[in-house]
Amino acid sequence: MATIDHFFIFSQRKGTEADLLTQFGLTEGSSNQHPGQGTACRRFFFENCFLELVWVENESEVRSNEVAPTCLWERSAPAHTAFSPFGLCIREEENRPFLFSNKILYAPSYFSQGMSFEIVTHADCPAFPMLFKMPWELGKLRSKEPTAHPVGCKQVTRLMYSLPVTDPVTADIEALKKESWFGMEAAGNFKLTVEFDNNRQHKLKSFAPDLPLEFYY
Repeated sequence: MATIDHFFIFSQRKGTEADLLTQFGLTEGSSNQHPGQGTACRRFFFENCFLELVWVENESEVRSNEVAPTCLWERSAPAHTAFSPFGLCIREEENRPFLFSNKILYAPSYFSQGMSFEIVTHADCPAFPMLFKMPWELGKLRSKEPTAHPVGCKQVTRLMYSLPVTDPVTADIEALKKESWFGMEAAGNFKLTVEFDNNRQHKLKSFAPDLPLEFYY
C-alpha cells in the first residue's frame, strides 16, 4: 500500500508558471534547491502531500554521471524527447511495504550518507511518469509549511495522468493502479488532472497551455 508524498511537473520557464497557481488561490510554500542534482523547485503544500514545479538550474550537474541515470534531464525537455514531464513520489504505509519491480537506487548528494531514493525511470516507456519512493526517515509531512489555501483546496484525493502512450502498462504502474488515488489513461497530449477533496466544489480549473495541469476541486 502507498500514499502520495509529492508529485512534480517540469517547468519550461524556470518556475514562473507557479505564479498562475498563486493567482488561482493557492498559498505557496518554501522553494527548494537540489545541490549536485542541478534542479530547483517551487512548492505548494496540501494536507496530505505537495506539488513541485521543477526546473533545471545547472545543466552540467543534471547531466552528470551521477544524475543521468534518473533521466531528469530528458524529463525537463518533453518537447524534444519522448519523456513526460511528470514524476510521482510515494510513501509506504507503516509496516505495509510497496515494492517496485524495476528500480534503480539514487543517492543524491543532498541526502545523508546511506540514504537513497528507489526510482523507476521508465526509460523504456518514457511517456510514463517517473516513480520514486521517499526514504522512510523523510517520508513525513512538512509540518511548518502552509496548507491553507484561499481557494479551499485541502487534500489531493486523485491523480489522473493522461499520456500519449501505446506502451503496455508496466508492473509498477499496474501496482499503482490498485490504489484508489491513482489513474492513467491514453490521450493526445500530456496532462495531469489533480482532484482535490473528491471534487467537493464541483469546479474545474485548467492551466493549459502554460502547464499540462488541471484541477478538479
